[in-house]
Amino acid sequence: MNQHNEAMLSAEKASSLSPLSQRTLKLCQDTLKGKLEPSEEGKGIAIHPDSGDYVAAQNPTYASRAMRLRHPADSFITMRIGPSPDYALAVRVLH
Repeated sequence: MNQHNEAMLSAEKASSLSPLSQRTLKLCQDTLKGKLEPSEEGKGIAIHPDSGDYVAAQNPTYASRAMRLRHPADSFITMRIGPSPDYALAVRVLH
């Protein structure tokens, strides 16, 4: 599959996400990607889209637990850090 087809497939997947997930992925792409890749690739991240707060940890579960301590009543998104978002994890909005 060439890069153009991969980009189209990624855009299709992103458009099927909830507005919260879309907003969080945009924040990740615009702000966090350059800070975290490639040094943190494969680790988990939890992102609080309203504040921009994030936690990178060994895996998404650990990141989620740490974020829950910081923002116990709010929704956030967890995913793996890497060149392509893990849409299966991004869909899991925790609240």
